[in-house]
Formats: sequence, C-alpha cells, structure tokens
Amino acid sequence: SALDTERQLAGSRNTLALTEQVLTRRIEEEEKHSASLAQQIADQKVKQSAYAARMAEVTVAQKDSIARLAATVAAVTEEADSARDAMLRGGAEFHKKGRKGKVQKRAVRIS
Repeated sequence: SALDTERQLAGSRNTLALTEQVLTRRIEEEEKHSASLAQQIADQKVKQSAYAARMAEVTVAQKDSIARLAATVAAVTEEADSARDAMLRGGAEFHKKGRKGKVQKRAVRIS
C-alpha cells in the first residue's frame, strides 16, 4: 500500500541520513589523523635536521681533536727521537727483540 511504501521510503531516508553522518564523522576523523601525521612528519624533519647539524659540529670537533692529537704525537715522537739520538751519540745500547723474539744488543752510532 501507499502507507507501507511511504514508511519504507522514510526508513530508507533515515538510514541514508545516518550513513551520511557516520561517513562524515569518519572523514573528519581521518582528516584529523592525517593532519596529526603531517605534523609528526614535520616535527621529525626538524629533529632530523637539528641532529644532522649537531653531528656536523661533533665531526668538526673530532677532526680538530684528532689534528691536535696528531700534532702532539709528532712533537713527542720528535722529542723522543732527539733524546734517543743524543743517547746513541753518547754510546748507549738499546735492546731490541729480533725476529725470533730473542733480545739482541745493538749499538747504533749516528754520525
């Protein structure tokens, strides 16, 4: 009958309106979630950039430290070589292990 058809039509409209509300809510939630993810990505990029800058600073500091250590090692080596040369000029003997691990006396003269 016409009344049943009208009721069915009203029920369908109700169902359609509810479905539209649910879908609208889901879309809004997804948009919020997408915005949140976009913000997290932006924050992560800022952190990554700051980390990269910090690592560049650390690398520069480490290279500087290595250069200073190399200079110190060179100075100490030069000083040790000078002391050894002076001792050798004075007739000192140094004991050095040979290939078979035995100690050999070597008197080296520097002219």
